[in-house]
Amino acid sequence: MSITSIYKRDDRFEFEQGPGPERDKSDVLVRVDHISLNGGEPNVSWDATVPAGWDASGVVVESDSRASGPTIGARVVTWGFSGAWSQQRSVSLDNLAEVPDGVDSAIAAALPVAGLTALRAIRQLGLVEGQRIAVTGASGGVGHLVVQLARNCNLDVTPIVRSEASRHWLIENDLFPEHDIRLVSELDPTHLFDGVLDVVGGPTLGRLLPTVAPGATVLLVGGSSREHLSVDTGWLSDRRISLISFNNYATASTDLALLLDLVAQGKLRVLTTDGGDWSALTHKPLQELITRGKTTFTVANDPDLGR
Repeated sequence: MSITSIYKRDDRFEFEQGPGPERDKSDVLVRVDHISLNGGEPNVSWDATVPAGWDASGVVVESDSRASGPTIGARVVTWGFSGAWSQQRSVSLDNLAEVPDGVDSAIAAALPVAGLTALRAIRQLGLVEGQRIAVTGASGGVGHLVVQLARNCNLDVTPIVRSEASRHWLIENDLFPEHDIRLVSELDPTHLFDGVLDVVGGPTLGRLLPTVAPGATVLLVGGSSREHLSVDTGWLSDRRISLISFNNYATASTDLALLLDLVAQGKLRVLTTDGGDWSALTHKPLQELITRGKTTFTVANDPDLGR
């Protein structure tokens, strides 16, 4: 059976038809119906021999050989380092979870990379109830989930944004009250944080460092600004501030199930923009398709697509 997938070729994303994905007997075969775009994906050096993309949701069409996973017809969300932007995806049981009733497939597709990163970053910081956490990029895919999960952990959360439009987006979507949100320009070095989760990097991180308490940790989750920053490591050492990178890419099934359960219970809201048909990924620069929250796309299952 021929299927359509999106590959990166010569710095362009293109549709290409070919056979279905290679599948281990222990894998599940999923018919993909929604995918999402993450802020880091435009900058990935994708392997030209496999479909691009990290996040996808869909329906199981072939179960694993031992029938120990989801049954045929079950709705699932999947994660992997590639292979999402395809009409079919083969995925191990370790990297998928069933989507609960009441959770939309597009919402599920928006969750894996952003949700897993947010959840695991909070764990890595290791803060305890009542401690103060600053979150940059709070209106982004990862950031808007971090601020909710951190609040669920009873942390004292300060969302940090770079524009009034981002502040208004958080307020309008009832994620945080206005008095808790700070523009980068409003940071006060006398108001210290016990931990920082930074998605932006560059000058934003530079403005934030003086507000980090001695002995605290700054966890680098991304660098969406794509801007450089020079840091005085002697100053960091004197204040015993740890500047470390997030790198937890362990198998995802347990944490995906946890995140989906939070969504189903109304304890976590994944805010999405409908990007329409997935052909947009081949027509426009990916950076132009990234919005506040997450952008999702519908995967057409027309066998003639891309001819």
